[in-house]
Amino acid sequence: MTHDDELQHKIEQGDFSSLPSDNIDTKAYQEIFRVLNKAPEYILPENFANKVVDRLEHQHKRSISFEYFWFGFGFILLIASLVVSLSYTSFELDLGFMKSLAPLKHLAPFKGVFIFGALFVLLLNFVDHRFIKNKKTV
Repeated sequence: MTHDDELQHKIEQGDFSSLPSDNIDTKAYQEIFRVLNKAPEYILPENFANKVVDRLEHQHKRSISFEYFWFGFGFILLIASLVVSLSYTSFELDLGFMKSLAPLKHLAPFKGVFIFGALFVLLLNFVDHRFIKNKKTV
C-alpha cells in the first residue's frame, strides 16, 4: 500500500489523529473529502436527463439527414460532371458485346439504355435493402 493509499484510507475512516497535521498531502486529502461531503448548492430539474437524451437524439438525427443530403448532392454533381465530360469529349460507348450478337444488331444503338437499365436496377435494389426493408423491421 502506497503512502497516498494509506492517507486516503485513514481519511475515509475518519482517523485524523494518526495523520501528521503539517503534511501538505494530508491537508489536500482533507480538503478534497470536505468538499466532496458537502451537498451540492443546486438541484437539477427532474427531467434534466430526459432533456439531454432528447437533445442528443435530435442532433444525431439532424447529422444523419445532413450526411444523406451531402451524399445525394455529391452523387448528383458526379453524374452531372460525367455527362458534361462525356458530351465534350464525344465519347462513344462500345463494349463489343453487341457486335458479336448478330441477331441483336438492330439493338446496337440502344446499348446505353441497356447499361443504364442494369445500373438502375442495381441502384433500386440497393435503395430497397438499405432504406425500405430497414423501416419495415423497425
